[in-house]
Amino acid sequence: MPLRGRFSPTLCSVVLAGAIAGCVPAARADRSTLVIADSWEPRSLDPLVLQGTQVALVNNLLFSYLLDVGNDANPVPEIAREVPTQRNGGISADGKTIRYRLRRDVRFSDGVALTARDVVFTFEAIMDPRNAAASRYGYDLIASVKAPDDASVVVRLKRPFSPIISTFLAPGGNYGILPAHVARGLEPLERSPFAAAPVGSGPYELTRWERGERMTFSVNPRYYGKHPAIERIVWKFVPSPQTIASQLRTGEVDATFGALPGMLPQLRGIADRRVVITPVLGLAQLQFNTTDALLSDVKMRRALGMLFDWRRIVARATQGAFSVNDALRGVFGWSYDPGARFAAYDPRAAQAMLSADGWIVRADGLRHKGNQRLELGVALPADEDTLARVLTQMQADAAAAGIRLVPHLLAKSLYKSFEGPINQGRYQSSLDRFASAPDPDPGWLVGCSNRAPRGFNRSRFCDSGVEAAVADGVQTYDRARRLRDYALVQRRLAADVPFYPIYQDREIDIVPSRLSGFVPSTQDLPLQGVQNWSLR
Repeated sequence: MPLRGRFSPTLCSVVLAGAIAGCVPAARADRSTLVIADSWEPRSLDPLVLQGTQVALVNNLLFSYLLDVGNDANPVPEIAREVPTQRNGGISADGKTIRYRLRRDVRFSDGVALTARDVVFTFEAIMDPRNAAASRYGYDLIASVKAPDDASVVVRLKRPFSPIISTFLAPGGNYGILPAHVARGLEPLERSPFAAAPVGSGPYELTRWERGERMTFSVNPRYYGKHPAIERIVWKFVPSPQTIASQLRTGEVDATFGALPGMLPQLRGIADRRVVITPVLGLAQLQFNTTDALLSDVKMRRALGMLFDWRRIVARATQGAFSVNDALRGVFGWSYDPGARFAAYDPRAAQAMLSADGWIVRADGLRHKGNQRLELGVALPADEDTLARVLTQMQADAAAAGIRLVPHLLAKSLYKSFEGPINQGRYQSSLDRFASAPDPDPGWLVGCSNRAPRGFNRSRFCDSGVEAAVADGVQTYDRARRLRDYALVQRRLAADVPFYPIYQDREIDIVPSRLSGFVPSTQDLPLQGVQNWSLR
């Protein structure tokens, strides 16, 4: 395999980009190739269907955004020459028209120029019902996208929507710019040749996909920006976290992003590697299906939130790397309101609430109400080791209160599937973690119109007060007004508990000590700026 950490005569290197194979010292290739281990292989590289961290990995390698995002959560230019604002005339006085001016030196990896027509096509592809886009939140508020010329894009909104700047073909909106000359007419894209061999304008291009094994990305020679110093990036699929740790030790892989905190004891101290832990915009939560017969009662949701010793649970499940403090910051970012406090750990009060509601402990040690036992199904992705550790400790706390938690482990692909039980509402509660957007607009998470499977509101929560505050927050570009709106949302969520925030996510990255130019991303974009990396 390319790029070993330290040469061992028992280890063979394979130069993936050519036909040369054999046992060679790693030092002959270790500045040109970076091998990244990941536990999950995407079913396709259609960027419209990717979710979570894979969006960041694929987009930052293969595609370009109109606007990128900085570590301060503010947008920065990428293909657009500047960030549209009302001050520079890029946003109209009524907030409903956004104008972008594009660079003229950008080409796709096949040599065709990227123009405003590609931006228009990408919007059309996102909205095309034949494409199973992961989300259309924000995009569905766009009345039209026009290209007056090759270097100008005009976006007209149905109504003002301030998050549009960090949403429209930006990291907060999931999608990079697609090549119209390649992808037009291939709908649905997910089942087209494009999904296996995409053409993009990012710093790298896909040169080989060995199913079940790895993808190899080579430098895109037509990339408009800085020529990357690392010629090849190998994305290796290693299902087991223990195997990833082992291969980091042997040098079979160089790096991994989003490592599990439970692996920290094995990852710390690996020679020639450093562990980087960064708070990111993301949340782990106990999510309630508010349409479930048992959990439609806010008193039950509140009692369950108070029942668990989250501070102890999180500390043990994450090897002390994560904290329950200020968990909601993982969704609301710069608009986080520390005064919005969910009910604190108080098992006695929680049990008193359950007893007052008629749930009485009987001889079998479980609470009953009439003929019903108090059992709660908890779904979680089967490969989420941290959440599994959380659930194990939750079971002990629940049993002490006369409640049985019943785990439902789902393959990650089924857990995230639009046809799966979570998005279709066939579950009671779930343990979940997700990446959030740079803009703190929470409509995608708690908006009535975004209830799954039409969006990511998987708790199916709908509240008129929250809806009004969210609507007001997105129609203004005034940050102070938005702060007031989102403070109201956070306090209403704390009162109604459609989910209980467990911890703000933290990105755990293991990278070579000799890797230069790597800047940890607070936006959960581990390969952001990959073109600036080099191996000493």
